[in-house]
Amino acid sequence: MSTETRAEATTTSDTETDAPHILPLAMIQLETPALRRARIVKNAQLQGVIELFSGSQTGSGQIPPSELPNVMDMSGGQDADMMIIKRLCSLPSYDVYSLRVSLQELGIKTVDAKMLRVSPECRRRVAKHVRRYTRPMMDRIYGEADADAAQPETLADVFADDRAEKAKANLIWLAHALQIELREMPVFVGDYGDMTSALAFYEYGFEQVEPDLDSFLAALADLREMKYGADNDLVKACISIEKLIRGLQENANALFSYFETKSNEMWRDLSAPAFDKMKLRVRDCYKGLGGGLCAATVKMQAWKDEFPEPDTSSLAARTDFVRRDMLPGLSAMPRLDVLRRKFFEEDQEDPTQVH
Repeated sequence: MSTETRAEATTTSDTETDAPHILPLAMIQLETPALRRARIVKNAQLQGVIELFSGSQTGSGQIPPSELPNVMDMSGGQDADMMIIKRLCSLPSYDVYSLRVSLQELGIKTVDAKMLRVSPECRRRVAKHVRRYTRPMMDRIYGEADADAAQPETLADVFADDRAEKAKANLIWLAHALQIELREMPVFVGDYGDMTSALAFYEYGFEQVEPDLDSFLAALADLREMKYGADNDLVKACISIEKLIRGLQENANALFSYFETKSNEMWRDLSAPAFDKMKLRVRDCYKGLGGGLCAATVKMQAWKDEFPEPDTSSLAARTDFVRRDMLPGLSAMPRLDVLRRKFFEEDQEDPTQVH
């Protein structure tokens, strides 16, 4: 592939920033200009690869990161850029919430921190899930009787609401419980809003991909029955895939329920240590939930692209797909069950730390 076939200059679109499997390199500080027009994507095997171009007519032009020096001039910044690219390719997800954590840990700088935000349309779609976690706070600020009528578009709007004056006594109490000044409450609300928005983003994402997962598992069960006794390796692969996917669904849903419960408990007896503990636990889940959502999204899209009508596809084609594209990478997904067990054990040891 020559440098003439590189991608056209692109901007960061809402579709890219809202996707867990796409990372536009336009948002990363890099020395090689041509790299800023490319993006990293997860392929069907969940490997991070460089996508140089993509289109309905051309398809997706993907290469492994090691091939970059062969297709573009990286003089002047090759070593630094290659190190960044390799680290980014190894991340489990490119959703904005886990990406913020990963970039901070790796010391990788963005062109503009504002690029690490979901789109307004995405915020609108996940609003229903956000309210699951913010309702207890609204009850505290406005009182349960007025909470239904007191639903601002964002948590920051609480402090632009005329009714905030009515709730001033409750805000003072909250600031005291959190051991902060009243003037610091907007910052706290912003932090809590970002945390609940992340949970809502992941929950919505799993909700959207769940029908495809269920449909695929049904097709996988049929394939396993047809191959039972004739291809033991494939049967074992089908069992392994089903176990991994069902485990992902179960653990993700359990974590969402856990955080909803803990959020309600925290707001009933609010304190600074309880909030800090809750915030750290949610943050600890970003990579796991993001990685799981990324894997589910990529695998199901690959399945649908390969078999728009699975019932009419050949048995051999489905068998090849399971071996080639479905099984690889799944076992490397982040272990959400480990996080669940960790939280449970911590709660058992000291149930008063997160109320």
